[in-house]
Amino acid sequence: MSSGTSDKIKGRVEEAVGVLTDDQRLKDEGKLDQATGQGEEGCRARYRQGEGLASDLNEKGIIRVGRERSSGSQHLQPAPRSWFFRQ
Repeated sequence: MSSGTSDKIKGRVEEAVGVLTDDQRLKDEGKLDQATGQGEEGCRARYRQGEGLASDLNEKGIIRVGRERSSGSQHLQPAPRSWFFRQ
């Protein structure tokens, strides 16, 4: 289960306990956790979309996706101009 989903579930439980005990602080914390979880899921989805787009552009030769040797993180490089202006 992703962190966003667990935050949303935790928030629902906190909010429900807050309603049952009439504790406004717990209700508010539950709502905050739910919003945090929803935000994390949204960010993760956008990140996956970006990865897919980069992969598609890499396959079409518009950009090159490589890995830095030192950190292992991915980085994007523009394709050489010769790829666009073939003679």
